[in-house]
Amino acid sequence: MCQTAKAAPEPVRKALLDQVVDLPNKNFNVKVRTISWPVGYKTAPHTHGGPGPRYVLKGSVEIDDAGTIKRYGAGDTFWHAGGIAHTAENLGSNEATVLIIELLPKK
Repeated sequence: MCQTAKAAPEPVRKALLDQVVDLPNKNFNVKVRTISWPVGYKTAPHTHGGPGPRYVLKGSVEIDDAGTIKRYGAGDTFWHAGGIAHTAENLGSNEATVLIIELLPKK
């Protein structure tokens, strides 16, 4: 008996962020990291050295960018401008993890 070969499934693509970025020069350092916050944790006000996208891997976070408050859950992507004092808080009932990508001035 001859079996017909199954075609491989097509990859699934999902646009996470579409952001126009004006960079001050063509030389920059890209920093990629994750950060995980325990339940109820809130950061002190802080800044980042450069702009970049953020992707919530798990959990639920609230970002307060100088009074503009937005909430994001697992699978959400957002842009952080860098240089803006902000806080981040884990609002969920489990650990929250965010992938942070920063475009930093080249040293």
